[in-house]
Amino acid sequence: MLIHVGPTTRDSLTCQPPTAGAEEIMTDSLRDLARRLYRQLRAEYDHLTSDEAIQQGIIFNEYTFTEARRRFPDTAPQSAL
Repeated sequence: MLIHVGPTTRDSLTCQPPTAGAEEIMTDSLRDLARRLYRQLRAEYDHLTSDEAIQQGIIFNEYTFTEARRRFPDTAPQSAL
């Protein structure tokens, strides 16, 4: 038996037709999953870009800065002249 799933057609392993509303149930479930994953990703982004996390990173990596807000010592590669 062939089952139509969106624009594709697949052979059914159980030879049973899909239940009524199966596509809607799957769509809703996948949207719920996408929303949950997005919320988790957004929360992680908000945490990693928070002032507290940035300050902890600066302290942990022992970064120092000048009054002009440049890294000290300046570790940027110097251009060859």
